[in-house]
Amino acid sequence: MSLGLALYLLRSGQRHRAALAGLATEAHVASEGETRADGPLVWMHAADDSGAAAVAELAPALRRAGGPAVLRTGVGTAQQLPPDTPAAAARFLDRWQPALAVLAGAALPAALVTEAHRRDIPIFLIDCGGLPHVVGGRWYPGLLRGLLHRVTRVMARDAPRAELFRRLGVPPSRIVVTGRVEPSPRALPCTEAERAALAHGLHSRLVWLAAAVTEEEEEAILAAHGAALRLSHRLLLILVPQDPARGPALAARAEAQGLSVALRSREDYPDDEDQIYVADTEGEYGLWYRLANLCFLGGSLHGPGPLRNPLEAAALGAAILHGPHSGEHAEMLARLDAARAARMVSSVSTLCDVIGELRAPDRVALLAHNAWVVASSGADVTERVARDLREAIAAPRAA
Repeated sequence: MSLGLALYLLRSGQRHRAALAGLATEAHVASEGETRADGPLVWMHAADDSGAAAVAELAPALRRAGGPAVLRTGVGTAQQLPPDTPAAAARFLDRWQPALAVLAGAALPAALVTEAHRRDIPIFLIDCGGLPHVVGGRWYPGLLRGLLHRVTRVMARDAPRAELFRRLGVPPSRIVVTGRVEPSPRALPCTEAERAALAHGLHSRLVWLAAAVTEEEEEAILAAHGAALRLSHRLLLILVPQDPARGPALAARAEAQGLSVALRSREDYPDDEDQIYVADTEGEYGLWYRLANLCFLGGSLHGPGPLRNPLEAAALGAAILHGPHSGEHAEMLARLDAARAARMVSSVSTLCDVIGELRAPDRVALLAHNAWVVASSGADVTERVARDLREAIAAPRAA
């Protein structure tokens, strides 16, 4: 045991108030009526929001097909860990007797990791996206390396994070790059008869969708479409305003610019002559994503960032265009861009240029395929990690 880890555990064991609080916490957990199920049990702890999202996906996958019972603690649950002391850790593990410990997120409970390792309980770190640290933020020389030495497997999101763990002393044989454990987006529904009728009327026209367009973006979208029509006269824009009440005024503005417009709220269907379909109704994004070859994310050109989740379009086969503002979807847009699954446009002219470039069916198909791969990768990672955890439970333990 490293000097830093030994010192940390000694000091934590001397915090009598924390130990007493741990007894209260354990009493709270017991009072909720949860008892240990027969058979193997996997303890899964979410140290932060990212870890909670990973655990929420992984726990059901692990339980499918008669899998082990799961005890969840940490963020997103009512059950918190006891204080990070050797005595509290021993009581916790005595009670639950997990066959496997899964820690999701960056914070490591030092006493529990140490005690689980002493009991030969495999410890997996999953969805590791940041620099690991010890619960409570305390630092002692060699503490982190001492803890990581006790970890059975590190499942890192990507190669740079895997390299980080290698530099922290984890042997490469214990590190695997899995990708992210995250939910695959639910495919938004639509009425198939409605989709088929609209698709038939479009006669294989190139369709681009501007989804949840802010009022500040409306003029830019109309200008980009007008310019793109000079390159492809059969191009159709499905324009969904952020505020559906703006639909009639938006249609009137487009008509004043010489564009032929159909309006959804009037129960119009676009014909061969229409250049814009203003979709000013609620709850039909599943229909528009299925009809569009390209989807521009409204709010990203002049706004706070995309007002719709980029993966909604990706999951339904639409290639993605977005402006320079990413908002809460910054990480996802960066992943899509890096995977050549989306294109960033910074102005009306660049939007028009990209639409013109993506008139080629093979180019838009490649972009859409890459977007779909990113959208569906979370489910593949979840199943792969769940399989590895099942194998770890079934593996013979050291004598």
